[in-house]
Amino acid sequence: LYPALVFAAPLALESATMMTVFAILSVTCLFNLWYVLHTLNTVVFMDTRDGLAMAASAVNLVALTLAVYFGLTALEPGEDREPAVMPFLDRIRIFAATTASRSLPQSTIIEKEIAPPAWTRIDGLVLAAMIAAALVTRFRHLGYPAEIVFDEVHFVAQARQYLHAEWFLDPHPPLAKLVIAGGIWMFGDHPWSWRVGNATLGTVLVGVTYLLGRRVTGSRLAATLAAAFIVCDGLFLVDSRTAVIDIVYVTFAAIAYLLLFRFLQTPGLLERRRILPWLGLALGLCVGSKLYIPVITVLLVVGFLVYALAWKTKTLGRLLDRRVVAAVMLVGSVAFAAFIAVFLPHFILGWWGGMGDLFHYYLHEVPDYERAVAEATHPYSSPWWSWPLMLRPVAYWQNFPKTGPVATVWGGGNPLLWWGALTAITITAVQALERPSLSRSFLVLGYLGYLMMWIWIGRTLFIYHYMGSLYLGYLALAWLIAQCWEGNSELWEHLSLLMTMAPAFILGLGGWWGGAGLLAVFTGYAAMLIRTRHAGRYVAAVFVLAALVLFIYYWPVWVGISIDRSGYYARMWLEGEGLRSWI
Repeated sequence: LYPALVFAAPLALESATMMTVFAILSVTCLFNLWYVLHTLNTVVFMDTRDGLAMAASAVNLVALTLAVYFGLTALEPGEDREPAVMPFLDRIRIFAATTASRSLPQSTIIEKEIAPPAWTRIDGLVLAAMIAAALVTRFRHLGYPAEIVFDEVHFVAQARQYLHAEWFLDPHPPLAKLVIAGGIWMFGDHPWSWRVGNATLGTVLVGVTYLLGRRVTGSRLAATLAAAFIVCDGLFLVDSRTAVIDIVYVTFAAIAYLLLFRFLQTPGLLERRRILPWLGLALGLCVGSKLYIPVITVLLVVGFLVYALAWKTKTLGRLLDRRVVAAVMLVGSVAFAAFIAVFLPHFILGWWGGMGDLFHYYLHEVPDYERAVAEATHPYSSPWWSWPLMLRPVAYWQNFPKTGPVATVWGGGNPLLWWGALTAITITAVQALERPSLSRSFLVLGYLGYLMMWIWIGRTLFIYHYMGSLYLGYLALAWLIAQCWEGNSELWEHLSLLMTMAPAFILGLGGWWGGAGLLAVFTGYAAMLIRTRHAGRYVAAVFVLAALVLFIYYWPVWVGISIDRSGYYARMWLEGEGLRSWI
């Protein structure tokens, strides 16, 4: 604790808040010395949860909170630079209170060509409409099926074990299972209460996507389309209506993306440095939700944060290095604290006794578990390279009587949107090479990072592991379609989107009818291209309309509505042996 006093002492002369911190630390340090001496002089050492020691820790936590508050509020709005000459104590204050999270002045913001549109009443209306659509699609008949669905067999059981204080081993961190347990604790043990937490996060994801789309693309239309694509995609819908864990990490990853771009696009040091602790919190909760995948989230977000502060800007000289390191340390420390916090039930329930148990869990128990399941197989498993083509969706639940209607919860996406995401991310990569921008690079590198990480992981994989890449692909697709509508796209981009529709037409309508429909679409495009200047709008409208039709068409098999057998098989476009099968 001595370094804390070293920094608190000069700051105590500058602020009543820091004087309070200094006084608290002085008292708790003295108490610590006395109590340790008293304990060592007794026959019995202190208990694991000694009351006085825990109370001293709580008081120190109050001091830390006050110090964080001072660090986030000490810099006056508009104080963008250090003065050339200042008193020594002022320099100490600036160093201690602002360096850790101070960022770049407005003149050095990376993404000058992309900025979010000014917030208007239209944004509020669109955001409300998107959230309303998410609420209807995520919460309607949430308790159906009224039985365990797919991996709910694992995660609902583990949520119950948390509530009953029964130890278990699972390689995934606890947060997503605690979300499920929270629903059971609040509303009782019912199918809809298992899923209410995920339905809430799935709804939040839609709203966050709209806000993120505004900042990444600078287009209100692209933001609306991105949020609509999340609403209309089957895999995001199914995972929001099922007590599984993937929608949790995706939602917190999206929040981290939003905070990163808000940091980059916000002027003023005070406003920007307040964002960094929240960014760390979002990353920590993301990592606390699932094994492996959130590591890419951390590398992506922190990597672009460092890039934005360091390599792209050359106006701060040697002071820049200090700010970069301190900003990363602030984000990293808050993220680690949040990550540790999600394991609190393990400590409270007495399963773990200290940090050594956490390290033992990750260094021994998780690797042993992964080795034990390395040779496991599953009929719905699929290799990573097949995910962008959606060759092997997952049947989460099925009710197939011998005769009559059938029902299923089908873990597959909207085919046109899914394949369009691959087209869009490819076009975005070309645009990033021709017209470099931070937003395009972020989407492409993030998409590839989430996908390429699976090359080195040999255990059984499923198509839902693609959700991290798919989410960024939908942002790229929304941006591309908005560019088509706004007249900022090229002929080859139009043709690429139209060709992406070909498999949907052929597989959905059959060879003759599908070919005729596709010919009609291309004929209409040629006419628009020759006679008007709105060929791009034609492409955008046709693509979005076709995606909406497919959303309505596939809705029954995403939410388990009973349909005729012929209707079920008509929706299973790819049938056959091996990997290429939707059944």
